[in-house]
Amino acid sequence: MPIGIVTGTKKAHYNKTLQCNPAAQSGGIPGELALNAQSVSQRASDPLTKTHELAVQFEGAEASAALTKAAAWLTTLRARRGFTLDERYVSIDLVDTSTRAHQQHIVDDYLVLTHTRRAQEKVLWEAAHGFCVALSGAYIDCIAAAQSDAAAALKFRSKLPVLAARGALAIGMQIKWIAFRYGLVEPWVWSNLARCLRFAEANDMADRVVPLYLSSKTPLSTQQTFTRAVMLHAADTEALSLMEQEIVSRFIDHFTDRFKFDRRADENLTLYFDLNHALPPRRVLGVPVRAAQRRFFSALDALPMLEQYRARVVKGGIGAAPISLPRGAHVKEVVKVLDHLALHWAKPMPARAHERRLTTGCLEIRHDYRSVFEALEAGPADVSVTASIARGETWVVDNAGRGGYSAIVPKGQRPWLAHHVLIALRLEHEARWSLGLIRRVETDEHRQRKVGIRVIARKPVAASLRLAQVSGKRVREESGIVLNTRPSSNGGVHVLTRSGMFTLQEEIVAAYGANREFELRLKPTNAMEATLDYAWVRYEVVG
Repeated sequence: MPIGIVTGTKKAHYNKTLQCNPAAQSGGIPGELALNAQSVSQRASDPLTKTHELAVQFEGAEASAALTKAAAWLTTLRARRGFTLDERYVSIDLVDTSTRAHQQHIVDDYLVLTHTRRAQEKVLWEAAHGFCVALSGAYIDCIAAAQSDAAAALKFRSKLPVLAARGALAIGMQIKWIAFRYGLVEPWVWSNLARCLRFAEANDMADRVVPLYLSSKTPLSTQQTFTRAVMLHAADTEALSLMEQEIVSRFIDHFTDRFKFDRRADENLTLYFDLNHALPPRRVLGVPVRAAQRRFFSALDALPMLEQYRARVVKGGIGAAPISLPRGAHVKEVVKVLDHLALHWAKPMPARAHERRLTTGCLEIRHDYRSVFEALEAGPADVSVTASIARGETWVVDNAGRGGYSAIVPKGQRPWLAHHVLIALRLEHEARWSLGLIRRVETDEHRQRKVGIRVIARKPVAASLRLAQVSGKRVREESGIVLNTRPSSNGGVHVLTRSGMFTLQEEIVAAYGANREFELRLKPTNAMEATLDYAWVRYEVVG
């Protein structure tokens, strides 16, 4: 049903909900789509009436449209004065519960978007993130009202555990959507998260487990929803793709009961969060500083399960995973996530694969498969030609190692900048292009973006690719990039092509050189990586 059309069935719908949900009447699940029909009929001009109407309309609406409308209405409710605490909460609850399905659907839709549909990506992200900001802000308003009016809070006491837990949960969703854009979690977000926990602790209910939604199978406490939010950030997802980030989020939900949380420092509590400072969670280094407002937590108890789950998934495939995986997830992504979590949840700090050194320099950058291929095709010495084939960028290197670089990206909008993006790069004093993949994107407190670049080839060459066995057909050639023209120690030759050009059952011939005078006949062995822009395949030389 389109948003904005008022139906005549709303009262009957909610009266039926109230009759069929005794728990909602008694306060077992506060306000879960329940309402006082008599009160609403007597106060037709009350904002609750509009909230009821919108809640009915959300049911058949498209996810981004519903969440955009919901966020706008929450903003209106937040600005309205004269609400009692209970009335404010009931309105927010109706919006939250009636959009629960949309909150998950928009995540599913976002994960399967192609990176070329940037306009649609922008619509989905802004709808989801805007809703999370409005929802968490609305719950914080309720907490503030309860803190400022002790009498109202006393009447509302049975619902306070749900209020605080939902507030922390909404902030956790907000942090997840920020991570999807590899953005910065602002200090006020951490302040709001801390406020939820402080409020719950002040009312002696931080560890009280309550059902948050009718649709939720697992009851949660404020302490647990808080821990989920900080564990997601502490998982260091800047180096993961969107799909991998969502898998991390679902494993964190799965392991909630195995996370340790305490006000006191302990050698097995590896992370901490300071409720008095608007800062992200940090790893405990050395002897932990004991402070009244520090909360310590860790995932050490989950580590043995990570190893078991990894073995099960490797052996049994995607169906052996202990969680419901996002649509389109692959075994390789699940295994990578489990390895990533094992590394970052372990007690020792994760070590770098290669030693790094501080340095300063400039990197010339070309991005996307076509521009990268054209830069390589132009040759190492023809700077004037390569400058004209694509709009290049210059990034500042601040850290270098054998495996790649850390670079500072100039300010500006770059919708294409994300994990797995293919780039050609060369230092300012070099003529030859190297090939790299973006492996980390992060934003600091000054909104300065930094990227981690993994160099995958120091001397890549442009090539023409064709099927090795073609009978009675015109030979079709495709562009390709050969990462190593000499087989590696294990006999592999690695090739990049445009996505979807060849299958893993087809042998190809790669011709390279200025006049394509050199040829390699190659048999595919396995796919290394694939995006909608390119495919990276390992081959072996035939003959």
